[in-house]
Amino acid sequence: EAPSFNKPTINIGDRQKGRMQAESVINCNPSKADIVNAINISLSKEFREKIKNSINPYGDGNTSSKIINIIKQALSQNINLKKKFYDIV
Repeated sequence: EAPSFNKPTINIGDRQKGRMQAESVINCNPSKADIVNAINISLSKEFREKIKNSINPYGDGNTSSKIINIIKQALSQNINLKKKFYDIV
């Protein structure tokens, strides 16, 4: 959620490894020195300037309304949602 507000986020450890992330995310190892370094980066003027217009790769926060509109559109088209079976014999 923090990337939606252009705020720094620190991921400690590798739980998020391989996942898409915003440029506002700082990854670090679970050691005191790395965590302190990540905090210092997140508080720096340069980093905050860099992320002030960053984009959240997971969307704009309007997913619910988009889903509702898609469902309404599908329902208005009288789509037959009944499961179909086919004999393969």
